[in-house]
Parts: sequence; structure tokens; C-alpha cells
Amino acid sequence: MRVTENMRFLHTSRALQEGAERMLELSTQIASGQKITKPSDSPAVYASIVRRSDLIGRLSSRQETLDRSASDLRLAEGALASAGDLLVRARELAVQFADPTNAQPERDAAAKEVAALRQQLVAVANTKGQRGYIFAGTQTTTPPVDASGTFVGDDLPLNVEYADGQYTPSNVDGKFAFSVKGGTDPFALLAQLQLDLSAGNLAAIRTSLTPLEAVHQQLTLVRTDAGVGINRLDSSSGFAATALVHAEGLQVEEKQGDIAELATQMTLAQAAYERSINVTRQVLNMATIVDKF
Repeated sequence: MRVTENMRFLHTSRALQEGAERMLELSTQIASGQKITKPSDSPAVYASIVRRSDLIGRLSSRQETLDRSASDLRLAEGALASAGDLLVRARELAVQFADPTNAQPERDAAAKEVAALRQQLVAVANTKGQRGYIFAGTQTTTPPVDASGTFVGDDLPLNVEYADGQYTPSNVDGKFAFSVKGGTDPFALLAQLQLDLSAGNLAAIRTSLTPLEAVHQQLTLVRTDAGVGINRLDSSSGFAATALVHAEGLQVEEKQGDIAELATQMTLAQAAYERSINVTRQVLNMATIVDKF
């Protein structure tokens, strides 16, 4: 072939290659339903997709954290209800055995039951949730109440992000519920009631009725805080979920192409490819004729 025919052949070959690549690209987009799969498809849209992917990741993580925190607060609310029941039972025993008509052996049995109630209360205070010990404040890896019944946790909040740069507490004040911070130390009170029952000290048993009621009230206050916190976290999780669905919808719109439009483009690309094939054949035929001369 002469130089002119050579150039024509290279040009038509390049057109064939570009046409084949275009059809492959359109075919991939139609198969995946996505128009934007790489930066070269549309740098601006691709950058937007990347930013939105980051937002989707943050919203998903936020919602997961809020849901996990709400779950722990529900566990705390249930635990505080159980703790309240234990105090109610202790007060029933105090009322019953402050009566002098009861014999001492019965009080001794009641003292053993109070000791068991105290151990159950320790177990309740040391309830563990998804993020660790739910009443320990920020010291979630350590039981907040030791074997002696002493509260060793802290009363600091565990904050979680519910919006960009906005935080809310996700725990309750276990120290208020289970120590003298709330007004009365429930473990010390039950230990003293056990001793008074064993000693048959009726006056002291009667005296314990008021603080037993007070401890029940302080547990109820913290339980109320847990309920408020659950509502707050559930609402925040709902907002995050709504934002997540919206962001995911926008990303789908950015990624996806109009299938009908892509099919039209594929038809046009196939027609252009076929024209390139015909032109190439013509160039080759012309070159063959010229070479014969």
C-alpha cells in the first residue's frame, strides 16, 4: 500500500478499535445498570459518588452505634426494674419481721434471704451489655461493684455522635443508682438489715423501712433516665436511617444510567462500528487494486 492508503488504513483501524471499546463500555454499563463505574466516565460525578460513599459509611456506622447504645440502655432499664423488685422484696421482709410475733428462727431465715437478695443486686449492678458493663460509667471493662458491695465505677457519660459534631449521653448514672451518691448505699443497707434480722433488733429493722423505700426511689429515678435516653437514641437512629436511605438513593441515581438511553447509544455505536468495517473493507479493496498496477 502507498503512504496515503497506509494512513487511511491506520485511521480506519483506529476507528474500529474505538468503536469496539465503546460497545464494550456500553455493554458493561447495560449489564451492571451503572453508567458511572470509573473516574473517566465523569470525573465530577465520580468524585461526588466517592464523597457520598464516605457519607453513607459514616451514617451506617452512626446508626449502628446508636442502635447498640439504645440496646444497652434497654438492658439497663430492665436491670434497674429487677433491682427495684429486689428492694421491694427486702422491704416486705423488713415489714414482716419487724413484728415481734415472729420467732427468731424465722428471722434467721429472712436474714439469709436478704443476703441472697444482696448478692443478686450485685449481679444486677454488674450487668454487661454490648459495650461492656452498663452501669460502670466510662470504665466499661471493669465490674462497677466489687465482691464487698462497693461501687468502684465512675459517673461519667458515654457520649455517642447523633449528628455531625453533636453528641449525647448513651448511658445512665450507675453510681447514683448503686451508691450513696443517690442518697443511700443499697448494699450497705441490705448488709445492715441482714445483721439486724440475725440479731433480732426489731427497732433497727423498723428503722430500715424508710431508707429501703428511698433506695427504691433512687433506682426508679435512674430507670426513668434510661427511658428518656432510649427515646432520644431511637429518634437519633431514625434520623440517621432516613438520611442513609436518602444518601443511598442519590448515589444509585448518580451511578445508574438510563437503560433505554444506553440501549440507544449501543445501537448507534453498533451502526458506527459497522460503518467503520465497511470503510476498512473499501480501503483494503482500493489498496489491493492500486497494488496490482
